[in-house]
Amino acid sequence: QLKYGPHTGRLVAGAHLIQQRTNEYYSMAIFSDDFGKTWQAGQKLPLEGGNESEIVQFPSGDLMINSRNYSLIDLQEKRPEDQVSHRIVALSKDGGQSWQQARRDSTLIEPVCQGSLLYLEATSSSEGLLFFSNPPHAKERKDLTVKASPNQGQSWPYAHRIYDGRSAYSDLVDLGQGRLGCLFECGRVWAYEGIAFRSILVQDIN
Repeated sequence: QLKYGPHTGRLVAGAHLIQQRTNEYYSMAIFSDDFGKTWQAGQKLPLEGGNESEIVQFPSGDLMINSRNYSLIDLQEKRPEDQVSHRIVALSKDGGQSWQQARRDSTLIEPVCQGSLLYLEATSSSEGLLFFSNPPHAKERKDLTVKASPNQGQSWPYAHRIYDGRSAYSDLVDLGQGRLGCLFECGRVWAYEGIAFRSILVQDIN
């Protein structure tokens, strides 16, 4: 639910569409201005390949969308080593109706997998931080890692691995008192043997 700007109170959720003729994927947002009674679809991102999106709002009112890059899924095992999949990101200045500055973030490598995005606002004792979690490998779902950005995703200088081994989908939550929670899939032989939870000190992500 948006907290800032002319669309305060709006509910916004990440979504994606598939072009019927081309089978191309595009990330987008759906939004509701009547607390979920009705929903509208925003414009698709001007960059093909996104799905499984996460959206956050910054104090400026801008939204950021961060999407799995599905464009290489069919080539996952066959693509050359130098053909790496990167997360797709973009910004919205109108509450999710349209998206600009869409790009593939070369610092957020993924094996075509869901990721989680969370923004913690600045306080009297800490700066605003954007957090992202995923298995940061080009082809394998393993070594789930939480990254932090002090500049709203322009760079990701901080990282903390929370699981060594097979791991996949994750979800971040603010636990308060300087802690994050991460719920994630993991296992020894493959990534879906179980679901684990970790509590992480924000100061440990460095």
